[in-house]
Amino acid sequence: MFPDENHKVFVRKGGNGSLPCEPALQAHKIYNLQWWKEDKKIVEIENERIILWQVAENVAFVPESGALSIRFVTFADSGEYHCIVNNKKENGLMRFYVQERSDGAVRLQK
Repeated sequence: MFPDENHKVFVRKGGNGSLPCEPALQAHKIYNLQWWKEDKKIVEIENERIILWQVAENVAFVPESGALSIRFVTFADSGEYHCIVNNKKENGLMRFYVQERSDGAVRLQK
């Protein structure tokens, strides 16, 4: 797994990955935090209350950093994730790619 300057994370199928929430790391105080996958809200924190909406069983929220942790990655986990802190949509977009190696070549699924 490795993030790059374009906020992309690549993980091998069956591996574990983490999506950092950049705005949470830069915020002085967090009043509200949301994670979205594509157009579905999956996690929301408001007034120190965590609500898990449409999150898969292998996805966990890490309250200390605001990150998402994804275990035993499958192709269904691929996609665009967005972390929103204090209702500001800045720098929280992440693209999560699952890779599968076959016959020496790497195949990307999005």
